[in-house]
Amino acid sequence: MTTHPTVAEHVLFTPPSGEGSKGTSYTRVVRLQHPGPAQGRLLASFEYFPSRALPIYESLDDGRTWSPEPIAVVRDTQRPEWGLRYQPHLYELPADAGDLPAGTLLLAGNSFPDDLSAFELQLYVSFDAGRSWTFRSALANGPAADAPVWEPNLLLLPGGELVAYYADETHKAEGFNQLIGHKVSRDGGLTWEAQVYDIAHPTFTQRPGMPVVVPLPDGTYVMGYEALIVQDDGSTYAPMRVKFSNDGLNWDDPAEPGLPVHTADGLWLDSTPYLGWSPAGGPNGTLIATAMHTYDHAGTKRPHVLMINRDDGRGPWEALPSPVQFRPGGHLQAGWSQAVLASPEGRHVLHLASSDLGNGVNEIRYATAPLPDPAQAVL
Repeated sequence: MTTHPTVAEHVLFTPPSGEGSKGTSYTRVVRLQHPGPAQGRLLASFEYFPSRALPIYESLDDGRTWSPEPIAVVRDTQRPEWGLRYQPHLYELPADAGDLPAGTLLLAGNSFPDDLSAFELQLYVSFDAGRSWTFRSALANGPAADAPVWEPNLLLLPGGELVAYYADETHKAEGFNQLIGHKVSRDGGLTWEAQVYDIAHPTFTQRPGMPVVVPLPDGTYVMGYEALIVQDDGSTYAPMRVKFSNDGLNWDDPAEPGLPVHTADGLWLDSTPYLGWSPAGGPNGTLIATAMHTYDHAGTKRPHVLMINRDDGRGPWEALPSPVQFRPGGHLQAGWSQAVLASPEGRHVLHLASSDLGNGVNEIRYATAPLPDPAQAVL
């Protein structure tokens, strides 16, 4: 594995000392692309565990520096006693959706009470580049502590359908530990149609989750997800896999798991994956994958890597060092669901990850590194 030049890591957010917080996790970032005064700005969000809300931070220089304080804090306005505190997803509408104009910013997140007795995936909209937010709808509900919903991911299709992909534990009576499904809205997220299963195994030993869907240049779609497997002794492992769709709605047989994400010599990504895309690297661009852990073919943990693929996710992937070499530990383990975002021309990648401070508290760190040219050997 070749190394990139020395990359400087920076801190976006550190929990205040003495607060009693266990810190941060689950980073997300979006670049605003709609023409207007906010075009080119980056917005980031993450879980912050003592908070009942999701913070929104802003960068005016493509991720080199960030606002010292959040420009907004998004709360559950429907149930103030709950907290909108897990699994943020930021998305800018590339076209009109219902009565929402192109450029509207969407935030999906997971709200629940302190006792985790119920869950609701909520959708909020912003018309001022993330400074104020309005509740739009609840897209899915988990009615009990043992029947939650998780990890929303949004995408607008060319036909105007707004799709919400998410992980769902409400079908255990049907034999599913957890499945990945989606709902479609044809009115910009006001109402949602019935759920469709995308990846579902009728066995309690398999637990697919954490979907991230990326549109590809040829009009097809790829979903990266966590294919968690429970072994006979109760231990688990959670390799990243990818699955494909021609239209973003039909993902073939839900029991078909798709393809593994691994290099030719057996490195593979495990746990809390994320998938991004760069326009550089050839006619297909470059897919960029992250996860909490990297293992070799013998199951030995290796240094943190990103993996890239220039063939739409098919065939072997290539490994390169993660820009943020996050420190393990902290609340829910550092590196839980890291975000990547390619630069506008696609030659660099911004990486945001939680990292342990050494006292069981996580902070958010970020760094930018070059992506290798196709002619450059990575492995």
